[in-house]
Amino acid sequence: MRSRLRCARRTAAALRGARRCACPRRAGQALRREIELNWRGLEEMTVRGLDDERVAVRRVLERLEGNLGRALGEDDGPV
Repeated sequence: MRSRLRCARRTAAALRGARRCACPRRAGQALRREIELNWRGLEEMTVRGLDDERVAVRRVLERLEGNLGRALGEDDGPV
């Protein structure tokens, strides 16, 4: 049913003769993709040169995450 409904912006865009509307959903999806790409780039820059140490770094980060989770009451079991 939802797919049949047209948003007000899409209707307004159609009335203006525009091919597409700038729906927040589409804009949000595009922004999310851009953020994910940038985040991956930051992750790669952060661990560059840590080839042998990546496993150790991951274990430390997982332990920190577990400690924080337990402190917030989100116990995932022993770490």
